[in-house]
Amino acid sequence: MKIAVIPKYLASLGSAVALAYAMPGRADTIATWSFEAGQNSALATASVTSASTGPIASDVGVGYASGTHATASQWSAPAGDANAAYPSSVHSLSANTWAVGDYFQFTVNPDLGNYTYSGIQLSWDQTGSNTGPRTFGLYYSTDGSTYTLAGSDYQLSFFSWNTSTVAGNHESADLSADTGLNTASTMYFRVVDDSNDGLSINGGSIATGGTDRIDNFTVTATLTPVPEPTSAALLSGFVGLLAWNMLRRRS
Repeated sequence: MKIAVIPKYLASLGSAVALAYAMPGRADTIATWSFEAGQNSALATASVTSASTGPIASDVGVGYASGTHATASQWSAPAGDANAAYPSSVHSLSANTWAVGDYFQFTVNPDLGNYTYSGIQLSWDQTGSNTGPRTFGLYYSTDGSTYTLAGSDYQLSFFSWNTSTVAGNHESADLSADTGLNTASTMYFRVVDDSNDGLSINGGSIATGGTDRIDNFTVTATLTPVPEPTSAALLSGFVGLLAWNMLRRRS
């Protein structure tokens, strides 16, 4: 019985194609918002009184931030929370006149043409005035209509942001278990006022002038490059050539 031997050039070709298809994914930022003047922030130098605000373009990736309240609120860009990327955080996104169900929203359009995504993770900084709402929830959606609460609600403590000091609160959400996000053409994330108890950050009543602000909202994921069509064609050709070679050697 003859044993088919794959020529060296076929082995090299197969290794190259296999490598192209087996490239490991890497953790990377797919969208972030710092609300700084040099990062496309629509609120960097102005305040707006309205029931909504936005869109505010993301610093990284393709996406936009917005905000929606039941009644007119003052949206502004006071001091943010410093971090390694922005050690001088001059701005954040802030609003007053909060009611249960009001929210900040972050919409992301991932680059599905060049990458596949997995292990979606979120992080953000958030604080408020003593009379601002205390309890919030992070909700997410793939259709902009049906939203799911990530984990459970969280409560804010009071931290005074001053543009150059890392303060708090530092929040995060691990959405890696929801694989539906991995192929979503659009991801929607909402930070929602869930203060159904009516309590403010200091434990008293929420006031109309009470504020809440958010900064450094970041979406990360493991990115794996999608093989180019030429690589797929190369693999198909390699398989055909390999099959032909083995049949020829057996004849």
